[in-house]
Amino acid sequence: MRVGKKKNKAPGVHLLAAYRRHPGCVLAQMRVDAKTNEHKAALELIQRPILKDTAIVGDAMFCQKNLAREIVVAGDDYFFAVKDNQPTLKEHIASAFAEPSFPLGTTRVAV
Repeated sequence: MRVGKKKNKAPGVHLLAAYRRHPGCVLAQMRVDAKTNEHKAALELIQRPILKDTAIVGDAMFCQKNLAREIVVAGDDYFFAVKDNQPTLKEHIASAFAEPSFPLGTTRVAV
């Protein structure tokens, strides 16, 4: 008995899908070529008219400057996860949400 790969077994197909939570359906999908990655396929997928005026959500693999730029140029918004392998970006995001500091104490504005 031979253990391992079966003969004539077709490789799995890697798909990238644009999913809309409500009503819970796939709006568009495309095959990710075996010689590339999801981020390059996403550049093509976001050009689809059905994705116009949407917010694009992606995991850390999608956190690429050119992908974010294309989404903004199209007039859409994006939410990407940022992990420790992008420490500068992660630090900039954290500082944007940090408590404001007032080194000279509380400031008051006269009305």
